[in-house]
Amino acid sequence: MGAARCGNVLASRHNEDKHPVGGQGVGNAVADHSGPWTVDDVLALPEDTNHRIELVGGAMLMSPNAGIAHQRASSRLAALLDTAITASAAPFEVLEAVNIVVHEGLLIPGLVVADAAAAADANTTLSAHDIVVAIEIASPSTQVTDKKMKPSLYAAAGIAHYWRLELDPAPRLYLGHLERGTYVDRLVQAGQTTGLDDPGIAKVYSFHMVLSYSRDPFCCLAGDVLKGWPAGMRLIMRKERPHPGAQLRFTDADGMRLTCFATNTTGTAIAALELRHR
Repeated sequence: MGAARCGNVLASRHNEDKHPVGGQGVGNAVADHSGPWTVDDVLALPEDTNHRIELVGGAMLMSPNAGIAHQRASSRLAALLDTAITASAAPFEVLEAVNIVVHEGLLIPGLVVADAAAAADANTTLSAHDIVVAIEIASPSTQVTDKKMKPSLYAAAGIAHYWRLELDPAPRLYLGHLERGTYVDRLVQAGQTTGLDDPGIAKVYSFHMVLSYSRDPFCCLAGDVLKGWPAGMRLIMRKERPHPGAQLRFTDADGMRLTCFATNTTGTAIAALELRHR
């Protein structure tokens, strides 16, 4: 998930909650700790395979590890980024759930685009100065954190780009660029081209990709697949089993039916478009 929920504070500055949390080893460490937490304290904790632990202002924050939907979205976005970066020969690397040291403590974004040389030399943490893009994949339980707390902390650390991928009610990627201490968002949806082209970065490189995340059973095709079609057109395909009693068509494969429609409508969830065109 990458974002810690404010309601899941494990230990405050005064260590008011002495109940074990996370794994038994982590729970014992929390119970034995007194005073504000430091980055070194958090990094020295026993491994907890069930939770992600972050540090903000001396308070340790915990969130559950990512669910399947989050992991699928994360892996697909990471693959798109990695392919785009490799194609442009940019000196960046895509990393998942790494420790980022900021002024207020320790944060763990869902994904980062980092300086490749710094990543190669890193041990357990990266500095905020090594991060080109911090990315969070939001869920209903982390909306406030990902929209309010995390952006302010990343901005204070000077990270030039903060991207937020929201999955509900339809996948949307918000690209934030740091301007005068705050992020100015630009919305990108499936089928649209995006990337990084920022002359303000010391090493000026750019990469671009087509955001192609979609949920089963929908698939959104764009780019070279529709070469020669009018600008902005998308081809939406659906794969499903025919309802009981339906007569199969000769085009149905392995008992599955493929239907499709073309549209240039933007700003509407694919499921809503599919319902409209049925």
